[in-house]
Parts: sequence; C-alpha cells; structure tokens
Amino acid sequence: MDADYLTDFTSFRVKVGTVDAEHEDFVYTCRGDTIQVVKLVHGVKNCHWVTVPGGQQSLHCDTDTIESKTYSVQALRRNEAIE
Repeated sequence: MDADYLTDFTSFRVKVGTVDAEHEDFVYTCRGDTIQVVKLVHGVKNCHWVTVPGGQQSLHCDTDTIESKTYSVQALRRNEAIE
C-alpha cells in the first residue's frame, strides 16, 4: 500500500489516502482554489485492445470510482492542517 499526501510544503500536509499501486490510482483535478481527488480502481470489466501512437497494442479496462474528496487550498492553509 502506498500513501498519497496533499501539501504545499510550507503550511499544510494532508493524507489523501492509501492505494494498492497495482490496482488503484488517485486522479487530481485542480480548478482555481479547489482540488478534487478521485480514487479509482482498475478492474477487468469491459477490457479491449487499443492501438496507441507508434502502433503498439495496449489493453484498456474500465475503472470504477471508489471515493471522491474535494479540498480548498485556502482552507487548508488557514487551518494549517498537518497530518
């Protein structure tokens, strides 16, 4: 299990969560002051082969959202959240 943290290196550090690096990922989306973190699990549902640039074949499978969190950078800095 790997842990991910959200930090600005000076005023806050928040543990986002843990993932099984072989089957799960965190995806981060930033919009203004807001950071959305989505935890995805890679399954074996609806798998299909696709051709990627360079002509190589790659297996792509659907992912499912396990969890979603939204953070305000301003609020994290104001609260000086350190975990």
